[in-house]
Amino acid sequence: MGVHRAVLADWQVRPLGLGALGAQGPKPFRVDFARGEQLLLYTDGVTEARDDRGRFYPLAERAHLLKDPDAHHALQTLREDLVQHVAGPAHDDAAMLLLRYHGHVDGHEQGNLPVLSE
Repeated sequence: MGVHRAVLADWQVRPLGLGALGAQGPKPFRVDFARGEQLLLYTDGVTEARDDRGRFYPLAERAHLLKDPDAHHALQTLREDLVQHVAGPAHDDAAMLLLRYHGHVDGHEQGNLPVLSE
């Protein structure tokens, strides 16, 4: 968990409610996970949160906050840092979901699907 990388899809998603206007919807793509890797999903309310000087929240610089072995605590630490950055509650909705891959469950191969940590 010391190195982070961006995983980007090769398609763009239309804003909520406008998906029917597109000719074709997004296509699934595969992302391989190694044991111990994690994936942080977040809304634009996280990256667009600004401090009192108008600076955006530097999420990439805060990746180290997700080191805690307990996923709940790691995400709570990141959330607290975000609240501190904006000096109070966010002005936009901000959602985050942290997924961690633990490998095998009950002795069975789980493929490359991440297992949600709570």
